[in-house]
Amino acid sequence: MTIVLVIGGAPQAQSLDALLVATSDCDVVFVESIAHCYSVIRRVVPDRVIISCDVDDVATCQLLSMMRADRCSSGVPVLTCPTLREPHDFDDDLADLDHETSTPSLTASMN
Repeated sequence: MTIVLVIGGAPQAQSLDALLVATSDCDVVFVESIAHCYSVIRRVVPDRVIISCDVDDVATCQLLSMMRADRCSSGVPVLTCPTLREPHDFDDDLADLDHETSTPSLTASMN
C-alpha cells in the first residue's frame, strides 16, 4: 500500500509520530508543502492520502477540490488531520486594545 503524507502546516510532534507508527507497513511518500503535493499525487497515484494541516487552511480545501474533480485521484481516500494553531489569549488582546484607545469612556444615565 502506498500513502502520500502531506505535512501542510507546522506538524505537531505527537501527531506525526502517531502517523508514522500507523503507516509503518506501507510505502510512504512525504510531501512538505500542500502547494506541491497535487503533482506528487498525480504521479504516484497512492492508495491513500493523509493531510496534516491547519483547521482553516485554504490550500487544503483547494487540493481536495482538485482531487475530487480529477478522474485519476477522485477515488483515492483522503484522511485530513487538522491541527489547531497555538492557543491565543483574547483577554490579553482586549486589555492591549483598551490601553491603546485614545477616547475616554462616556457615562450615560439610564431611565
